[in-house]
Amino acid sequence: LEDRAYEEGVAAGMQGKDPTAPYDAASQAGQRWLQGWHEGQRQMREDLEAAMSKKNAEKSPDGSELISGHD
Repeated sequence: LEDRAYEEGVAAGMQGKDPTAPYDAASQAGQRWLQGWHEGQRQMREDLEAAMSKKNAEKSPDGSELISGHD
């Protein structure tokens, strides 16, 4: 149950849902869900930072975006 609660929490965190566990907050499952939620938020933040870094790297020195690919 605790492993499933953790995975559910990760998914909820990555989806940006509120950190309200569907389990009793005082239970082991509730605590694992919240730990998973924090992990999902961490992963989402890292993914966003990586995407923004990639997007910023595609800009030319004058700040305009470079055109890449074929017409």
